[in-house]
Amino acid sequence: MTIQQLFQKKWIGISVIVASVFMLFGLMSFAPKIQKKISEFGKNMRYGTVNVNLTQEQRRLFENDIKKLKKDIQTQEEGAKKAEPRSIAITYIQLAHTYENLGKLSQAISAYTSALKQDPKNVEALVGRADMKKELKEYGAAEADYRSAIEADTQKIDAYQKLADFYLYRKNDVDNARGVYMEGLLQTKDSSELKRHFAVFLESTGSKYEAYLYWSALAKANNTDTEAKAHADALRPSVQDVIRASEQAGNISPHSKKK
Repeated sequence: MTIQQLFQKKWIGISVIVASVFMLFGLMSFAPKIQKKISEFGKNMRYGTVNVNLTQEQRRLFENDIKKLKKDIQTQEEGAKKAEPRSIAITYIQLAHTYENLGKLSQAISAYTSALKQDPKNVEALVGRADMKKELKEYGAAEADYRSAIEADTQKIDAYQKLADFYLYRKNDVDNARGVYMEGLLQTKDSSELKRHFAVFLESTGSKYEAYLYWSALAKANNTDTEAKAHADALRPSVQDVIRASEQAGNISPHSKKK
């Protein structure tokens, strides 16, 4: 090895050491910040809160709303003429929404639960409580509430969509999500709104031909539905061979024939 090669090798070694030192110091400087974020997240999960970006004025207004709503509830429940349970439930739901705006998820859950004591089949309260439980990673309880919402009102499109999204994005369970949509379409007699959500789901999960059929059915049922027509037109080139084969076999889905 020449002196020049030895010199080069020495400097490469020094450079590696210097770079490692700088990297170590960089990690050490970021460590407290990372630790703080982890600590804040753990604390939030423990106390059932999330951080929300609010000005002091916004926070003050929401806190004032909470005081007013609590006073309204007390009047409704303990007044000379007690309000109807459903009316009290609505006020509790408003209280829950206000807690949500402040990031106080556990307190929102408590308010939704109080609403359900007044009106056990209130779908908005069931779905709202499920959303909060999902955010707090209480997935089993969230799933149960979404399912209870569907059982309480089989025509409530929002409940089907929320449960399907829960399966898809929280559990990566495409089959169960598809099953929820199919159940919803059966119960609602092919609701056009739910059919639209299902078409988006099918397209996002790679079932392009089925998505094309649903978008086409929506466009055919409503000539002014430009969104459905645009989706169908965009998908058609990629599924043209399947369309041709289905037409030749006389096997077009019933959904594409509906008027």
